[in-house]
Amino acid sequence: MPRVLILEDETVLRASMARGLAKLPAEVDEAGTLAEAIAALDRALPDVIVSDLDLPDGSGIELIGELGRRKARVPVVFVSAYLRAFRAQIPPHADVEVREKPIALEELRALVRERIGGRDESVAPFAVVDYLQLACLGKHSVAIDVASRDRRRGRIEVVRGDIWHAVDEHGTGPPAFKRLAFGTAAEVTCRTLHGAPGPRTIEGKWEALLMDSAREHDEESYSGAAQDAELDLAIHEFEDEQIAWPPAGGLVAAEAALAPRPAPTSSTPGPTPLATGSEASVARVVADEFTVTRDRAVDALLVRDYATAAQLFAVAHALRPEDGAVAANLERLAALGFASAPEQPEQPEDHDA
Repeated sequence: MPRVLILEDETVLRASMARGLAKLPAEVDEAGTLAEAIAALDRALPDVIVSDLDLPDGSGIELIGELGRRKARVPVVFVSAYLRAFRAQIPPHADVEVREKPIALEELRALVRERIGGRDESVAPFAVVDYLQLACLGKHSVAIDVASRDRRRGRIEVVRGDIWHAVDEHGTGPPAFKRLAFGTAAEVTCRTLHGAPGPRTIEGKWEALLMDSAREHDEESYSGAAQDAELDLAIHEFEDEQIAWPPAGGLVAAEAALAPRPAPTSSTPGPTPLATGSEASVARVVADEFTVTRDRAVDALLVRDYATAAQLFAVAHALRPEDGAVAANLERLAALGFASAPEQPEQPEDHDA
């Protein structure tokens, strides 16, 4: 019979989850701490794990590291109130699902039932970038240990959601971070950091660090014929779509343009224009659109969907032309053939008095 492990430190909530999952054809084990959960893994590997992220003796992310050490592919459903504002930004992964508290027992049963049915062993294991995004979004303090296939090792430290330090055999700081985050790793594990953090060797927002490191890694990876073939294919696919950017109507129209297009009919309505209001309200709407669009562009860039990233950065640039980071990424994508370089603002002409 399938086994389900529930890791939750709140006794009442854990008991409620156990009662709800007991209706499935599965045996349900319970753990209130990370140590208890690791002991349960030693006794028998479950088929599915339902876990909180914030635990009295560590982070639920460490459980993924424990599975990695055992080379076990077990689906994990994280249920936490900590990621309420970030759930939509977490990239989908075959072995990990994130839901916010409170979760209906019917929904939890459905999630577990789907995963009891079997796992796709062809899917890549949980990667360094996946650990980083979960740790940073959840404001955790963790050390992510990375071992390459030739057993060389390195470590990335995250302190309260900030990428703090990276070290490998070649050095420390951002270069080590790029090698560890986007290199080929044979084993990745994660553990909670306790006590005062060590010296900080990496500064900046984690989103920008990931984005810039991904771009630099890709630029270094492209070479010779493989580079030309990949770029030609992507350019042809991009040209086939022929979407005009930025469309009238801001983000509403942008999302409509990215979505599958319905068959044309005489009654198909056009893009819904943004509601008008006071200048302050309009400014807030534009700011919100810019933030959402820029974040979607970053997400697309991280998964190497350069065509979509170029389109979304173009929309963000139209909303806020003065943003240097957006303009810089458009220029980088243009250099790779995925976007037009942003136009520079016209300078006023000098007139002699």
